[in-house]
Amino acid sequence: MAGTISFDKVPRLPDNWWDGTDADMVWPYWGDKTWYLWGANSGNQFIARGDPLNGGGMASVQTGPTRGRGHPQYIGIDTMALSIPVNDKVFTAVSAHIVAGNDVVVPVYLKHGATDNGSFGLGTGYGLDVTDHVKIHAYVWGKLLDLIAVAGRTSIPPEMWTPDVTQPDSNSRKTTRVPLPDLPAVKAWHATLVAAS
Repeated sequence: MAGTISFDKVPRLPDNWWDGTDADMVWPYWGDKTWYLWGANSGNQFIARGDPLNGGGMASVQTGPTRGRGHPQYIGIDTMALSIPVNDKVFTAVSAHIVAGNDVVVPVYLKHGATDNGSFGLGTGYGLDVTDHVKIHAYVWGKLLDLIAVAGRTSIPPEMWTPDVTQPDSNSRKTTRVPLPDLPAVKAWHATLVAAS
């Protein structure tokens, strides 16, 4: 049976997890058959286990789930450029994991009471201001819908939302929210992105 794709938080690993084995330091927090997506760039998309990601947001030492280190099951999607051939290969590999019965988590910031609770987290940080940001988001959401199509089950938190990347300036992109509580809303958002790109 195909695995689940969940839009959910990516649990944070303990400090210095890279000094131990995955079984001792990682699997108590992550599922050993679960793959976690994050928004990367061309310089840190493919980093070996324990090596520094040298980035901000989900790649950062301060707040990143892996404390700024690479892990084979922490899968970088380049959200800083329209890297279609490279990302196509990554999404093909992720799809194969789902078909094989493994689960995939797409990052959503879930912390009840926080102002950004429910925020979708692929390319919604620095990626809001890069060239071709609307095309990048249209591409990523299209690929996520492809993953949903092969998954045995999809889980979307009703509080999920995304910044409106179609807005004309950086400030309005960061302050305008598009609710994505279910699959029909996700599909409608993808159609909006395709039309805008």
